[in-house]
Amino acid sequence: MILRWRKNKKKSGLSAVGSAPRGSTLYFDGDIRVATVSSTGTETDKWYWVAGWDHPNIPHKNTSENPVEFEMEAKLAALKYVRNILNV
Repeated sequence: MILRWRKNKKKSGLSAVGSAPRGSTLYFDGDIRVATVSSTGTETDKWYWVAGWDHPNIPHKNTSENPVEFEMEAKLAALKYVRNILNV
């Protein structure tokens, strides 16, 4: 069982103009999306995570109400949540 982060694809064309920083997606065994980290897209650009996408054992959790200062902080919190659920 492997958990690995991948940076989200860059936006192109007009959607790239003024877009928020790219987030990342956490994958389980290469192709099962289990969590994402995104920017709030505001002037202060804080970060939040959402888990529980494509894995049936991971309950949905959204932290957009309590964003954190740094992307790495959100990634670590999401990874900890997923690892605790999967007992890894």
